[in-house]
Amino acid sequence: RRAQDAVRTGSVGGPGMQRRSDDRIRESVSEELTRHPGIDASEIEVRVENGRVTLTGKVDSRRSRRRAERCVEQCSGVAEVRNRLRIAGAAFEFEQDGAEVSRRQEGGMAQSGLSPGTANRSEVVVQ
Repeated sequence: RRAQDAVRTGSVGGPGMQRRSDDRIRESVSEELTRHPGIDASEIEVRVENGRVTLTGKVDSRRSRRRAERCVEQCSGVAEVRNRLRIAGAAFEFEQDGAEVSRRQEGGMAQSGLSPGTANRSEVVVQ
């Protein structure tokens, strides 16, 4: 697919060849995300800098988060994908130091002897 896009747009990478502009990459990524039947792209923001795509915003599930990343990786001109999408409706608690802990993770921390308040400390105890 990338080869087809490169031929269609005339944006083939390599020495002496024209690189696809960030604006063009952003348009292509946004279009592909919007077209994908398994992704609600209405709350996804796309930023591109030097071919590096950053996705921010919210999606409805982990599956949609992964789909979005895979979709972007297939777009011509994308050098790297930074997936910072959050799952809509996920419950988070904020500690005083600003770190966040998912309520679903608290159970696992309790089993390990950690509490949300101690999970963020940089202490290491060797026994």
